[in-house]
Amino acid sequence: MLKRVFQNLINKPEIIFLVFGVVFGFLFMILTPPLEVPDEAGHLHRTIEVANGVFYNKIPAGVSAYDNYFARSAIFEKEFQSVGEKFHFQSGYSPVMYAASAIGIKLGALLQNPLLMFYLARIFNLVVWISLIYSAIKITPVFKWMFLFCALLPMSVFEGMSLSADSFVNSFSLLFFAFCFRLVFSQKEKIPAVETVIYYCMTIISALLKGCLIYPAFLIFFVRDKRKCFYGISAILIAVVVGFLWVIHNYTAIGPDGNPAAAKQFLLAYPFSFLAKLIRTVFISSFFWLKGAVGILGWLDVKRFPLWFYLTTSVVFLSGLFFIPEKIQINIKMRVLAFLLICLYTGMILTALFITWNPVDVYKIGGVQGRYFIALLPLFFILLSHNSPSKIDPEKFKCFFAAYIFFMLAAGSWMLINIY
Repeated sequence: MLKRVFQNLINKPEIIFLVFGVVFGFLFMILTPPLEVPDEAGHLHRTIEVANGVFYNKIPAGVSAYDNYFARSAIFEKEFQSVGEKFHFQSGYSPVMYAASAIGIKLGALLQNPLLMFYLARIFNLVVWISLIYSAIKITPVFKWMFLFCALLPMSVFEGMSLSADSFVNSFSLLFFAFCFRLVFSQKEKIPAVETVIYYCMTIISALLKGCLIYPAFLIFFVRDKRKCFYGISAILIAVVVGFLWVIHNYTAIGPDGNPAAAKQFLLAYPFSFLAKLIRTVFISSFFWLKGAVGILGWLDVKRFPLWFYLTTSVVFLSGLFFIPEKIQINIKMRVLAFLLICLYTGMILTALFITWNPVDVYKIGGVQGRYFIALLPLFFILLSHNSPSKIDPEKFKCFFAAYIFFMLAAGSWMLINIY
């Protein structure tokens, strides 16, 4: 009986995710005090705006009853002293990323208890995060275990249970990738009309998630359907237009050192110098980004795992691509596209931050965090997957994989206990 249950679990990684996601998601939430996730105060402000129906920002949102509840609380008082006087850095973010947490705010407001409002907002975000990733692992025909591993990285869970927009961004991105993998690797000769509509909707939504997350849409060009070019090009163009219109007509956060006019002038006058900055930044910052994707908890300061933890996690990630076989062949065309999309995504983020956050004469572009790349990880599945069969028993390796995931999350919980 136990053996049968165990075998069923090994064959259903979405169930393993559900168990680990619920247990450790709520554990991380309990162990992490309010506003101890990067930029969580700003995300709380934006959540309150969305809860009040402020979906679009051209002028700073006024002070609401919800803001007053938080302002009277000793925990949140400092963060709410200047509400309504100026924009915050998340003011221009799309309301799509805050719909779930805004519901939590509105429900908690019934009792006018700011702490309850805050934790209900976190809970609603976590539930949506779990639901989207569970669906992603469920529907993807390939790389189920790799989706499981990336979704349960300590940093992913830490963001998933928070008020951060990254909770929705990361989980939606994984679902979008899973859906595109379903289109690419299914045996259907034509894409059904329903899936075509879903593809268009997901592509448009992705354009509103920090403006540069439409890259899974490009995977449709691997589908055998002869209409794939029309689907892909038209959906991507519509998404780009939607994202562009949102950005140019909405508030854009500018850092204290940012100078957009000078940065744009530099890009036009010295494109090769800018390219050198990009390459230099990638080489200097790559390992920091890796650590940030695995887990730098708290406010990205000293709350880091030992060096061996990051190296071991990286090795286990790569091992999963070698020792968990997939019944597909990844050709060179797919790998080249995956590599180009990784470069495109990285270049877009660095360019955006150069324009809005860095002085023109900066040696390397700052402001990029490793957690931004969690949404990108499925492209590495395509780029690095191993087509040849392995001599290692895949069932035993899956057991090791699940055990290591548990170890990662237990280590993250222990770190949070020691920090707070």
